Parts: sequence; structure tokens; C-alpha cells
Amino acid sequence: MVIMSVVVHPDYQGQGLAKRLMGEFIERMRGMDKATIHLMCKEKHIPLYAGFGFAYIKPSESDHGGMAWHEMILTL
Repeated sequence: MVIMSVVVHPDYQGQGLAKRLMGEFIERMRGMDKATIHLMCKEKHIPLYAGFGFAYIKPSESDHGGMAWHEMILTL
């Protein structure tokens, strides 16, 4: 399973919605017997995903949108 984007509208940020979305998504993937979840994120979001148990892999070779990305993985 791969996560491409988790986005919360600025008017609703800071209310824990991204954490609730991610928690629910992870539980659903476990329920579907998925083995891993991969994602690419901006550097500032690495601690957020690490809090869910994602492990840092490496800087990504992707420069999508002209930005630097970082690869992470969660083993279910």
C-alpha cells in the first residue's frame, strides 16, 4: 500500500484530523492484511509519520513539484 498525500484544509489544521485519518487508515490496512505502507513526505513531516511507527528509509530520488521528498515505511 502506498500513501500519496494526506492533506487537511488550512481552516481545519491543528485539530488532530491528520492523526485521526492516519490512525484509521493504518487500522484498515491491517484489517485487509496488508504487509507494509510506503509513503513519501516532506522533511518537516518525518516526525509526524515516525509517531505512527513509520521508519525512515532515505531521501527520495523524486523531485515531484520541484521539492525534496523522503521515503518512509510502516511494517504492519
